[in-house]
Amino acid sequence: MPPEQPPVGHGYMPPVPPTTPQKKGFPRGAKIAIIAGVSVLVIVAIVVVLAILVFVNVVSKPADVANSYMKDINQGSLSTAYGLLSSAAKADVSSSEFDDAVSQFKGEIASYRTTNIHIINSAAYIDMDVTPASGQQTTWYFNLVKEQGDWKILRIDYKKPENWPNS
Repeated sequence: MPPEQPPVGHGYMPPVPPTTPQKKGFPRGAKIAIIAGVSVLVIVAIVVVLAILVFVNVVSKPADVANSYMKDINQGSLSTAYGLLSSAAKADVSSSEFDDAVSQFKGEIASYRTTNIHIINSAAYIDMDVTPASGQQTTWYFNLVKEQGDWKILRIDYKKPENWPNS
């Protein structure tokens, strides 16, 4: 027989089990999942930004050389422009022959703008719209090669070559 207990309501309260305090906020597992997810997103964003920077740098380097060449010949800095030529181009034309050929462009180029860049292995193909002071826009076609890590101008055509990329 169970021990006698005073009836409820006569000063007796049945024992109540202790309550566990309610935890506030996210469960620990959810916090870890959120931190891991945000970390992965940050890493992916960094990789994407670095990939874009590398791509832009790779594409812009040959265009920078072509733009420097145009600026140099327009300003009459012919020895600097000659220095942008590849060793094969320099083998075809001496510095004095180069000066004679391009000195006509000094101060005669009103504007120039790169319109297309194609890079295939260690060769770059650049289409550049050139507007002389006379105003008649034309396109120059730069073929660059990579020599010892630097882009150099192999040739410039004033008519689109047949084997030009995306002809």
